[in-house]
Amino acid sequence: MIIRVSLWLLACAFLALLLNQLLLWLSVPGLPEFFAQLSIAIILAAFGLLLTGGLLLGIQLIFASLSDYFSAPQRSLRRLLFILNRQENLKQQFYFKKLKLDLIHEAHRQRILKANERKHLNALANTIAQDLLTIKNQVPRATFLQLQQENNCYRKQQNGAALLQLQQKIAALIPS
Repeated sequence: MIIRVSLWLLACAFLALLLNQLLLWLSVPGLPEFFAQLSIAIILAAFGLLLTGGLLLGIQLIFASLSDYFSAPQRSLRRLLFILNRQENLKQQFYFKKLKLDLIHEAHRQRILKANERKHLNALANTIAQDLLTIKNQVPRATFLQLQQENNCYRKQQNGAALLQLQQKIAALIPS
């Protein structure tokens, strides 16, 4: 509505300017100046009306948006979205805590496994050392020292397969 009125005012202003030009062409004294002032006033009124209407419409939209924002359905919707977001965050926290605990438990299990393996390899090396002591007098000294050196080397390397082969080699040397 305001736009239509403003456009009509602008049309009237242009009509007044045309009348002004016509009166200037006819050389009528005084009237062209009056119509020029009138057309300027009408143009200013049209733009003022447009500006005022736009401001009023903007203010009306702002108040409508604010009232909609603070309305009960919007508040409950925001509360619901907040709760859903919080729930999603808790799910993610739970997942990452579970992942962290799994990693910690796996590392602990690996540490225990390595300690157990090291314990068994040391026990195997001690058994081999005992077997070497039993055959010390039955084998040449160089062979005994070489076998003892291999046992110590494989123990330091924690090489289970080599220790088992060494034990089989010593078992073959033990007379039945």
